[in-house]
Amino acid sequence: MGKLKEEKTIEFKQEFTPSFLKTVSAFANYGDGEIIFGISDDGEVVGIKNIDHLKLAIENTINDTIEPRPIYTLKETTMDKKEVLTLNVYKGESQPYFYKGKAYRRMDTASVPVDRTALQKLVLIGGQIDFDEMPSKNKGLKFEILFKWLKSVLGIEELTNDVLISLGLLEHGVFNNAAELLSDNNKIKSSVVDMVRFGDNISIFLDRRTIQGGSILLQYEEAIEFFRQWYKPYLAIEGIPRKERIQIPELAFLEAMANALIHRLCKALHNRCYAKLIVMQS
Repeated sequence: MGKLKEEKTIEFKQEFTPSFLKTVSAFANYGDGEIIFGISDDGEVVGIKNIDHLKLAIENTINDTIEPRPIYTLKETTMDKKEVLTLNVYKGESQPYFYKGKAYRRMDTASVPVDRTALQKLVLIGGQIDFDEMPSKNKGLKFEILFKWLKSVLGIEELTNDVLISLGLLEHGVFNNAAELLSDNNKIKSSVVDMVRFGDNISIFLDRRTIQGGSILLQYEEAIEFFRQWYKPYLAIEGIPRKERIQIPELAFLEAMANALIHRLCKALHNRCYAKLIVMQS
């Protein structure tokens, strides 16, 4: 068969060593893969002398050290007339899968620990929890702007905890990230609205407004002010009568802005909730 090559989803082990458990964690966290025992690092088939002993060692080690327990299978095969053992590990649904307190991922043919950001994403995926449902780190949230909107739209006279619970912003006395995004003192760094008004092409910047922090409701209001600053109705003479025209309908802008905030801020699955709106001058 000649020498084989390792890949992102295939790893070789000449013999049993605990280092294979890092790769088990990586495959369980991010995608199916296989570890073939009985092949050296340079791809030479050397075989396994005691398959049954190796199978038992692999099973016991995975079951004792990987948390939670991943899904895997073991299969005996023959390569170059030598016995090898293939460990197939399948992507799980209970991420993150830890080995000695660390979660791993594949980088080319190596298994490396994930960083803090990647670990947070795995926690969200495994728990099937949206970013907005996670507890906020900001404990002193205030909601003057939200109250103003609720009073105007729904006629609410007092913003009580019951109202916040009904809105899904407070649970067991703890605010979630959705609450912080709507709060006056929102400190989520990636809560940003970036608006650019271009000229004839994207190389010409006529104006730009970046709004960071504070309630996303306030960001929405400031975005509307930016729009109205540049896109006001004007009179156009078309024959005898004069007709009012506007380059971009305000209602279309409001809808686009609301969608950007709702889908990119409130329903983000991780901590990179960033809304970007580009306005081209016609």
